[in-house]
Amino acid sequence: MYWAEEGDPDFASAVLAHLTSAADPRGDPEQRLAHHMSSALLSRLSAEPIDIGTSHSLQHHHHHAFPSFDLCFVAANRAILDSSSKARPNLHIVDFDVGDGAQYVSLIESLPHPRPSSITITACAVSELPQSHPPETVGDRLVSLGERAGVAVRFNVVRCKASELDRKAVGLNDEEETVAVNFAYALQRVADESVTTENPRDVLLRRVRGELRPDVVVLVEENLNTNTAPFAVRFGEVMGHVGSVFGSLEARMGKESAERERVEEWLGRRARDMVAAEGPNRVCRCEVFGKWRARLGMAGYRQRQFGPGVAESVQERIGSGLVGPGLTFKEMDGGLCFGWGDRVLTVVSTWH
Repeated sequence: MYWAEEGDPDFASAVLAHLTSAADPRGDPEQRLAHHMSSALLSRLSAEPIDIGTSHSLQHHHHHAFPSFDLCFVAANRAILDSSSKARPNLHIVDFDVGDGAQYVSLIESLPHPRPSSITITACAVSELPQSHPPETVGDRLVSLGERAGVAVRFNVVRCKASELDRKAVGLNDEEETVAVNFAYALQRVADESVTTENPRDVLLRRVRGELRPDVVVLVEENLNTNTAPFAVRFGEVMGHVGSVFGSLEARMGKESAERERVEEWLGRRARDMVAAEGPNRVCRCEVFGKWRARLGMAGYRQRQFGPGVAESVQERIGSGLVGPGLTFKEMDGGLCFGWGDRVLTVVSTWH
């Protein structure tokens, strides 16, 4: 697949023809994958603009359709709840893309005992990070759920630049608060030094550590390199990752599922962005876990170990049979890794 660097349009056309001949949007997972990847290559060859607006707005909702992605929210929520203490019983979560709020619906509905005295969720919409969902629309639902669960839930929205982040801006004024920062599938959409010398990804990470001084930072990210890898590597990474997710979706939902079709259409749009778009036009800039570890380390973070309750919560969910067959779960380099077959799809890690 080195035709992109070598500028060989004849070879590119041959590769596209091969994929197209194997493609069938209604076929088995491999045929559906060929359909979406050929569409991504065609978009690159034609240099047509990539619009993932609709699919982007569905990101958090559809993440709950993937067994490995959904379990990441289970692990992240438990790590956040485990960070609260008797000395600081009020929990304040600063989230940089709260999405449709589904992660916090799950958190509130599964509160352990003892539970935090109160939970404040601040949706921090920094200008450098496009939001997957208007954060203002989810607060009432979470507050109502808190009332039914018997815990005071407050919801705030803060809009600012990453360079303006500090404790006052996000309302961290209570000495009895445990502060948790949640980066769930968010940092992949923040540009880094490969896009602009301003490097907003590192600016955001350093401001969070230096100004917010959180007790715990939870990072949830997909494990693939669509950021700085050469095009041929990037194409292979996307194809392997998306193909594994297609397999997991069919095993969980079945071939005839309309929901599976909608999720795969979303994945196809993301694949077009990651394959066809270049420079600042590309939205999704995922990294492998090793690169995230290096980046956070250089920004001054230290990795935290998970408490025993986190793995137990995940194993309980797997044991329930709700996630379907084929899912893998292991701990590697301090991160909780979720995958399908022999491929790691998502990783959860905690930092301070």
